[in-house]
Amino acid sequence: MVALPQYNGYNSDLSANDTAYVRKRSHHIRRIMFPDIEPDLPDEQDEPIPSGSSLSIIEMMAQPLADTKNAVVDLLHVQDDAEAAYRALPEWIQHLSHKDPSTVAYAAQMINGLTRHKQFIQQLANDQALINALVEALGRTKDERVHNAIMATLAKLSTREGCVSIFKSGGIPELVRMLRSPIRKTKQYAITTLHNLIKHVENSRPEVIACGGVEAFTPLLQEPDERVQALVADSLFYLLAEREQCQAPFLSLQGPHMLLFILAATKYERLIYAVVRVIRVIAAFPENKQALIEFGAFEELHHSMLKVQGPDFVPNNFIKAMLRLSDSAANLNTLTGLIVDLLKLLGHYNDTEILSWICGILSNLTCNNVVNKLTVCDPKNRGIQILAHTLHDYAYIEDITEPVLCTMRHCTIRHPAVVDAIDQVRTAGAFPSIMSLLATRRKPIVKAALGLVRNCSVSEINRKALIMETTTHGDTIASIAIEVLFESGQRNLDDIEDGVMTLESLEGAVGALKQLSKDPNIAREVYTHNGVISVLFNLLANERITRAEDELFMRELLGLIYCLTSTPSGVQAFESYDQLPRYIEPTLSSEFRAVRVYASMILKNMGLNDAINARRPGRTPTRGVDNRFQQHTNPAYNGDGWVDGLEPDEFNELYNYASVGDLHLDTLRNSNHGRQQNGHHAHSNSNAWYDTDL
Repeated sequence: MVALPQYNGYNSDLSANDTAYVRKRSHHIRRIMFPDIEPDLPDEQDEPIPSGSSLSIIEMMAQPLADTKNAVVDLLHVQDDAEAAYRALPEWIQHLSHKDPSTVAYAAQMINGLTRHKQFIQQLANDQALINALVEALGRTKDERVHNAIMATLAKLSTREGCVSIFKSGGIPELVRMLRSPIRKTKQYAITTLHNLIKHVENSRPEVIACGGVEAFTPLLQEPDERVQALVADSLFYLLAEREQCQAPFLSLQGPHMLLFILAATKYERLIYAVVRVIRVIAAFPENKQALIEFGAFEELHHSMLKVQGPDFVPNNFIKAMLRLSDSAANLNTLTGLIVDLLKLLGHYNDTEILSWICGILSNLTCNNVVNKLTVCDPKNRGIQILAHTLHDYAYIEDITEPVLCTMRHCTIRHPAVVDAIDQVRTAGAFPSIMSLLATRRKPIVKAALGLVRNCSVSEINRKALIMETTTHGDTIASIAIEVLFESGQRNLDDIEDGVMTLESLEGAVGALKQLSKDPNIAREVYTHNGVISVLFNLLANERITRAEDELFMRELLGLIYCLTSTPSGVQAFESYDQLPRYIEPTLSSEFRAVRVYASMILKNMGLNDAINARRPGRTPTRGVDNRFQQHTNPAYNGDGWVDGLEPDEFNELYNYASVGDLHLDTLRNSNHGRQQNGHHAHSNSNAWYDTDL
């Protein structure tokens, strides 16, 4: 066995001799055991084997065996040398605090050499004195050789147990400082060490953030090595998740833009997954969300999802990231391919959590977006059929059915293919599912379902089919809508139950009943219900409704009353209250044409033509989308406000797919449906009930 030289301070000659000896011995072992791959080194050739007739055939055959034996002996010596070096570890630890930089460098190199032997890793990682000495030496010296050796050692010792020792040593500030090292290897060792520390020791994350970890890691997303980029992205995932205070620094350093640049450029799956995880967590914060949308996050997420699809592909992070972005992406018209692929996933996936996220995305992207509505309604994409089947198959999961109903509601109003769309809802067999879901009386479900019923009932065929739907307990769509109208009418408009405002419930019930009441039997059921007419009067008396900036709810309310007063018995029911003209006459001066038309028709039904004539000279200038029904612009218009046999608002909803009314940006941003936990906007202001796609 070769004895380890006695170490008394740093000796460059001794070090050189040792190094030459070890190099020659290693070369000898490799050349003997692997002659095909180990080239001869001319300056370190072993003595040549004598050739000629002096060697017998037996000796020549024995020579390889002898060489192998010598190599094995040398390997045993190497093992003994490593164990001897490990026994000298306390001495190396002492030399880490030596004043001589060369001594510190040599000690750091020797300790780093020990980490090459797997049998010592566990003991070294658990040696708190060693870790403390390494961290102290890292902060004390400016020698780049020492930095590199120590960081290489810490990187190899950053196992789960080693990370605990590193955290206890208080070395996080020095590790973060090493992220800015000019030496690439040192920087990469620091990235590896901090990544393992952040991953395995949760308590280390706040300290890394406090030491400027986010600011130090973010520029490293531009590292040329994709494996290093993956470690950086994964580290940022742990640092940014659920920490609002970290979002502004990340955004100011162009972090979102770097992430999307990586997605566009790479095919390395591990890096793609790491980046998508970061996008998923930062998309929960508004300051990053808008930047991601502007930089094309949706398109890049879709393209990256296609890159990694395979038999083991799990789309969780991709879909969750899109869900969090979708409530701000309703104006994008570049997502046709994504919507088609989401519909395919919806039709073939069976993970209920992922399905709920997909449904939430579709709901948000189809709200007020004609291109996306047309994509869903295109028969070749089978969107309506897939949505209808999803309603049936997952009727017991509200996080799926509520956004599906919202998507179908969006797709059955205000776009060129709306007539085909509402027919597809019927032919896809969705009406029984809608009836069953209404019978649950769950507020979010009822709100969405009544909106869909209202849209589909514009068609007479659909209206008759919906009226025929019943449950085993005798419930009908009309009876549930009347129940919702009456019960909601007893509450404050701002009351919230299960995330739904009372005003939203009223809007859904009034809209559905307006269409269903075109059937005389349903109209009779409404106005003979004890208390419903009182609720309608209370709504007419509410200035929040009558003086709202938009006409949608007032238009629906007057439309319902018009249908209810279309028969003598209906007129008689309202006359018994003797209050209707007092509430209706002021609306003749409304700035919205649809409201004025309905008001005049109601008063005509009531036989009060004098009130109408009295109001005509001072008519208020028209405002809103119903300008298209002016007589001089539409030859189908008649004096009573009807267009081609349809009420003005119905004609507009079926054929006018422009925006409705003076839509304000803040209204559009708050018109996505549902609750935050399934990806929809929560309501944030007093006009939040206003839903442009109801």
